[in-house]
Amino acid sequence: MKIALALLFHRTREGLRLTRPKAQMPMQYYEPNFIGEALVVLDRFGERAKVLAGGTLLGPHLRVNPDAADALVNLKRITELSEIRLDGDALLVGALATARSIARDPLVTIHAPLLAAAASSLGAPQLRTVATIGGNVLSTHHAADMACALLACDATATVAKLDDEVLTVPVGQMLSPAFAGLRAGSLLAGFRIPIAVESVDRKGRPLQGRPLPRLSAFEKMQTRQAFELALVSVCASVRRQPDGGVAEARIALGGAAQTPIRAIAAERAMAGGDMSDARIARAAHAAADVDAEPCDDDRASAAYRRQLVRTLVTRALISIRRTIAEGA
Repeated sequence: MKIALALLFHRTREGLRLTRPKAQMPMQYYEPNFIGEALVVLDRFGERAKVLAGGTLLGPHLRVNPDAADALVNLKRITELSEIRLDGDALLVGALATARSIARDPLVTIHAPLLAAAASSLGAPQLRTVATIGGNVLSTHHAADMACALLACDATATVAKLDDEVLTVPVGQMLSPAFAGLRAGSLLAGFRIPIAVESVDRKGRPLQGRPLPRLSAFEKMQTRQAFELALVSVCASVRRQPDGGVAEARIALGGAAQTPIRAIAAERAMAGGDMSDARIARAAHAAADVDAEPCDDDRASAAYRRQLVRTLVTRALISIRRTIAEGA
């Protein structure tokens, strides 16, 4: 017989408390207004503190494991964690920015269209309204769409610490299986995405010494749109040379390994060459046969996921080539 475990809030003189069944101690609930306040609470409770952002993963976890934490820290009052703004040659996206706000923000659609595309594809509208980019990355789920896009955008994570130190961590490192997680007294504050500076003059001619802007494409395969995670997703970003060749390619895969990964072999196959059918085919095969490390599960076999990687990488790169041709 299944037993439903309910989590109930009640008010005390100290504020809201979350009561757990039977004789367990009540979970303490905090709503800090500033990052510093949040860091104090996180440092005090250490691993026994849980951060509430969107709650799409934490809520179900606490219902099944109500004794998993002694403190719940709701960050939604810290407005700077939801900000999206420009900072010099970078776009800053707060860790609490939701998929809905990212998909609709004009700064993101202009300077990081790959991230906007990934955010807009995430689940149903109800999920996009609450799911945050910070939660998407820290979940380290192998099919996390926004985490995959951040990899392809060469983004770095900003981590705030109690001693006022700010750490900058590559998103790829944070997604690595070897990453031990954030330490007590630290908090994921947001992400920094490099953006292209003005690289052409008013007549569209390349400015000397400045790279051309990146072009990107997002491809995804799922069995039921808005209800299930992607079987495989591909985020591709290409910086081209003035002669039309590929100066640099960044390709990230979701659902093709234990966590989202960079397709390094595929990137090398594209760099320094053209965007011919033959080169795109080599890159797609490298992504599927060298970079991808899928596993069999109840949703798809490893062989099927490899084939999806091959197909979606091909589609993404052809889409970028089409964009280049249309802009020529």
